[in-house]
Amino acid sequence: MKVWHSDKLTSGFGSGTMNFPQEYTLVAEVDTDSAEEAFRLTNAIDQPWHLNEGVRLIDPGPHRSTSIGDVIVTDDDKTLFLVMPVGMKQKPFKGVPQKFLANLFSGEVS
Repeated sequence: MKVWHSDKLTSGFGSGTMNFPQEYTLVAEVDTDSAEEAFRLTNAIDQPWHLNEGVRLIDPGPHRSTSIGDVIVTDDDKTLFLVMPVGMKQKPFKGVPQKFLANLFSGEVS
């Protein structure tokens, strides 16, 4: 899985749109087929997340944990998972740029 962090972290309360992948940075590749596991492994729980086994750091930093508005993409680029306030929204990707409302608490994610 590939983990992308939003360049304009809004914690889900922003305005306007977030444009993927243009306004995101690829931060890590994670050896898993589970978006939930990729999310867990890119959060600093017991240590800085980039030290977790199975995580390959792509962007040198600075680092933050994966959060609301960030995106996890399958290795085949067919599916993306948008990190929501609760859980994730799964969407087909196929390499086509995506737009998301920056206010993810509105519940209006297309």
